[in-house]
Amino acid sequence: MVPQEGNVQVRVMHFEFTVITVYSKSRKK
Repeated sequence: MVPQEGNVQVRVMHFEFTVITVYSKSRKK
């Protein structure tokens, strides 16, 4: 079983990665 904290940490990391990716794409334009 995956601990609740682990799930939250993964979500935060994924969210940050998405924001960085979108921000980079927006900045290139």
